[in-house]
Amino acid sequence: MKKNRSRILAAAVAIPVALSQIFAISALAIDVPTGTTTIGTTQVLRVPGNTNFPADAADTLAQDGLQTITFEQESVWNETLAGILGNVADGTSVEVAVTDLADVFGNTYFGGILRDVLLQSGNATATYDAAAKEVTIEGSLDLSAYLQAELDKVVDENPVYAEYDIDTTLDTTYTSGIDYVVTVGCDFEAGKTVTGSAVFNTPNGEYTVTTIADYMDVVYNDLAAQLDAIAEEVAGAKGDATAEQAELKEVIDLLKQKIDQVSNIITLAQNATLRGDKSYATFTDAYAALKDWAAKKWPNASNRLPDTADEAFTKYASKFEKAVEIVNDALSQSGANVVLDVTTDDVKAVFDGATDIYATTPDAGVLVAEAIIEVDEADAQYDDVVAYISDQDVASQLDMNTLTTAKKMTVTVDVKAGTVDFDVVREVSVTEVDPATTTTTSDVVTTTTESGETTTGSADTTTATGDDTTTTESGETTTGSADTTTATGDDTTTTESGETTTGSADTTTATGDDTTTTTQVIPPINEIESVSAEVGESVYFSTDEEFDVSELVFSVVVTLTDGSQVTIDDPASVIEFASTPVEIYNAIEGDEKYYIGGVEISYVDAEGNSMDIAEQPTVGVALKGDVVMDGYLDISDAYTVLMYFTQVNIGQNPTFTGDADTLLERLAFFVADVDEESKNMEGDILISDAHAILMKYSSEQSGSNTPWEDILAD
Repeated sequence: MKKNRSRILAAAVAIPVALSQIFAISALAIDVPTGTTTIGTTQVLRVPGNTNFPADAADTLAQDGLQTITFEQESVWNETLAGILGNVADGTSVEVAVTDLADVFGNTYFGGILRDVLLQSGNATATYDAAAKEVTIEGSLDLSAYLQAELDKVVDENPVYAEYDIDTTLDTTYTSGIDYVVTVGCDFEAGKTVTGSAVFNTPNGEYTVTTIADYMDVVYNDLAAQLDAIAEEVAGAKGDATAEQAELKEVIDLLKQKIDQVSNIITLAQNATLRGDKSYATFTDAYAALKDWAAKKWPNASNRLPDTADEAFTKYASKFEKAVEIVNDALSQSGANVVLDVTTDDVKAVFDGATDIYATTPDAGVLVAEAIIEVDEADAQYDDVVAYISDQDVASQLDMNTLTTAKKMTVTVDVKAGTVDFDVVREVSVTEVDPATTTTTSDVVTTTTESGETTTGSADTTTATGDDTTTTESGETTTGSADTTTATGDDTTTTESGETTTGSADTTTATGDDTTTTTQVIPPINEIESVSAEVGESVYFSTDEEFDVSELVFSVVVTLTDGSQVTIDDPASVIEFASTPVEIYNAIEGDEKYYIGGVEISYVDAEGNSMDIAEQPTVGVALKGDVVMDGYLDISDAYTVLMYFTQVNIGQNPTFTGDADTLLERLAFFVADVDEESKNMEGDILISDAHAILMKYSSEQSGSNTPWEDILAD
C-alpha cells in the first residue's frame, strides 16, 4: 500500500473548516444591525474615513522642507462581526447544507469525486457558544457508498466476475460512521484572526487533522485485503491463479488512484510557491497571465478555461450564487438579521476596477494577493476622508489638492491551515502647502542664455542652439552643422559626409556610396568538396515523427572544390535526418526500451542531391511516462515519479538515473514531466505527473487508450 500520500479525508477536512468561515464572510465591514441588514459589495469594502490621522502631524509639518503626511485607515469588520454575533442567542444551532455544496463543485473530474462523497454524507450542524465565543460544527462522512460504487463500476465492465458469481460487496467497517467536530474561535473583539481545530471520530479511533493520514492507512490496508480476497476467489473459481488475480490487483490500484486524486491536488496546493512575486496592472492582465501559464503547463486543460476574465465570471456565476444561497440559509436560521446580497456582477465590477495587482507566496501553500480597488473619488468614503482631514488642527497647513487615497484589498489563502483571511485598508497621503508657491502651472518654462548658448524648454523639453548642436528632449531630435541625427523612439536617422542610415530597433537599411545585399547561397553537390556541422543533443518521445534541426544542428559549413567556404545561415534548409524518433524507438530490442546515441544527418542541395555529414547529433528517445524505461507504462513509473517529488520536497537532490549530468537523466526527466515536457530539466516533477501516468496506464489496461492530451486535460 502507498503510505503517507494525500488522502481523500484530507480534502474532506477542508469542507467543515471552510464552512466555519460563514459567519465571517457574511458580515464584513457593516454596522451592527438593529433590523435586517442587506450586505452588498459597498458594505463589504467599507473602511471608515474618520480614523488614524497621525497625532504627531504638527511636529512633522514643523520640520524643514515640504512634508507629506501619510497614514492608513483600517476596516473594522472584526468589530462589526463581534456585534452581529452578539445578536445570536447562546446555543443557537443552524443546519449547514453540506450536500448542497455538491452543486458548487460541479462536474469536473476532481470536483466530481468530492461531490460524490458529499452526496453520501449528512448535513452539518453549526452551534454558537456565546460565552466561549466559539462555533462548533458537527457532521458525518461516509466513504463506503462511494468506494462500493467505484468498485461496482469496474466489476460491471468485466464479465468474469458475473460468470463465477463472486461476491464483490465491500465490508464497511472502517469506511462508514465517521463523525467530525470542528471548533472555530470567534473572539473577534480580540482581533481579526479566525482559529480552528478538527477532530475525527472513526471506527478505528480518534484522529486530528494532522493524524488523519494514519487513519487512511487503516482504510487502505483494509480495502486492499478485501480486494485481494476477491482476486483469490476469482482465481480459485477459474482455476487460474495468475491472470485474473493480476487483473483484479490492477483494479485495486485503480481504486486507490481514485481515492488519492482529490487530495493529491490539495498536497500540490500545500507545497505550491510562486516563482518570484507577480505584478499586473489590471485584473484582465492577471487573468491573461494565468491563461498563458496554464497553456504552457497544461496545454489541453487550458483550452477549457474561458478565454477572457469576462467569460470566466459568466461561466462560474451559477456556482457563486449557489454558495451565497447556502450562506444566506445558515444566516437566516441563526437569527443574525443579515442577508448577503452579492452577485457575480457585483464581484466582477470590483475586479474590473482593480489595479496594481500583486501576488506573493511567503511560505509554501500560502498565497497573498493584493490589489488597489478604489482610488480617490471612486472610494465610497472619499468625502468622509476629506471632511475628516479638513477638521484637523493642522488642516490650514495642508494642500488638499494633493490629497490621494487608495483602498487596498488583501486576501491571504493558507491551504495548510484551511483559512481564507480578508482585509481592506485605505492608504492616505496629503502634502504640506508650499509657502513659496505664488503661481501654479502645469508646465514650468525656463529660458537661459549663456555664452552664446540658449536653452528653452518645459518640464521635459529643452532646446539649445550654439555653434554645433540643437537638442529637443521631448521629441529626441538633435541637429548640427557637422553631423545630423534625428531620433524618435527607437528610430534613428543620421546624416554625415553624404551617408544616411535609417532604421528601427530591429531593422536598419543603409544607403550611400556602398550598398550590400546578402542572399543565402546553397551550393550544389557537384561543387562541394566536404560538409561539416556543429551539432548538439536533445531528447524526444517515441511517437515523435521528426527531429528538430534547431535543437540538434547549430551551424553548417560547406567547403567547395575551389577551396572556398560557404556558411549556411539556416541549417534547417539543407539538413536531413536518416531516421525519425519513432523509427529509432521501434527498432530497439531488449529489456531496456530507450535509445541514447547518434543520428545520421546529410546535406541536401536545392535539387534534392545529398551528401553524408560525419558529425552526428546525439539524441535520447523513450516512451512518454516510461520513467523506468522498460517499454511499458505501469505503477512502477508513477511510484518512481512520486518518490522523486517527495525527495525534492524534503530538500534532497534526487536523480532518476544516478547521474544528473547525463543525457539519460535529461531523457528520464523529460518523459516523467508529462505536462510541461521540459527538455532541459527546467520544469517541475509534481504529483500531477504521477497521477497522469497512472490515468494513462489505466486507460490502456481498460482498452480505452485515452490520448495524453485528454488525460492531461482532466
